[in-house]
Amino acid sequence: MHYKDAQNRVIDPHLINLIFFSGILVSPNLTNSVNENFNELMGHWLMLDVSASDPTVILEAAHQFYFGNKNVSRETERNLTNLITGK
Repeated sequence: MHYKDAQNRVIDPHLINLIFFSGILVSPNLTNSVNENFNELMGHWLMLDVSASDPTVILEAAHQFYFGNKNVSRETERNLTNLITGK
């Protein structure tokens, strides 16, 4: 599926993800929800729920790699961006 802007240019789907998650991080309640449901949400978002035999192991390792002992927050927004874009 391709998303297009008002000038009919294709928009990178990663950009849409980043805009979506940036909006979530503005709301403390939504940020808490992301942290509480990290594996389920990221598993679905990264399509690990359909492509990995044990997404929990992958997601726990990814969380440790990108966030260490920190939670998803405005402070770790770049970490979330890197996780989503695979950087």
